[in-house]
Amino acid sequence: MNNKSSQTNMDDFLQKHKNMKGKQPEEILKSLKPEDAEKVRNIMNNPEMTKKILNSPQAQALMKKLMGGKHE
Repeated sequence: MNNKSSQTNMDDFLQKHKNMKGKQPEEILKSLKPEDAEKVRNIMNNPEMTKKILNSPQAQALMKKLMGGKHE
């Protein structure tokens, strides 16, 4: 995925989920399709996979955007 489409996907995701701030994880998972929620649960229950995803450039960019550029 190139940076432009990655940024567009991230912007779309943030716009779609902007009302989820402050909600509990299970509330958010209930808003997903069942198969997507299951994928997220599997990732969250796998520390190795979670670490790999959180260290990805896409996740780092998302965290930076969500934190207003304050993430290092």
